[in-house]
Amino acid sequence: MSQEAKKFLAELIGTFALIFFGAGAILQQNATQSVGTTGIAVAHGMAILVGVYAFGHISGGHFNPAVTFGFLVTRRITLKLAFVYWVVQLAGAIAASLLVKWLFPGDALAA
Repeated sequence: MSQEAKKFLAELIGTFALIFFGAGAILQQNATQSVGTTGIAVAHGMAILVGVYAFGHISGGHFNPAVTFGFLVTRRITLKLAFVYWVVQLAGAIAASLLVKWLFPGDALAA
């Protein structure tokens, strides 16, 4: 696997994890009132922490289009690389949201 492909896969997995655990924690809170605001924050924080430790050396650990935009504005990445990062970040977020939607019942999503 090429270095570029590894970067894109790392961004896809990291963004997937951030959305899956973050949105999952929010929906779990809505469904059971057992997670709390702190639990939601910890879920987001741990997803970023693990993602950056696991993939930071490969892709930079952006996992968020706003972070990628910041790197683009400060000229740390090229426009082409930023665009591809945004595409794979969007793909990871869509995949995670579809999985969360499939896992949680309609009542949790309605809130």
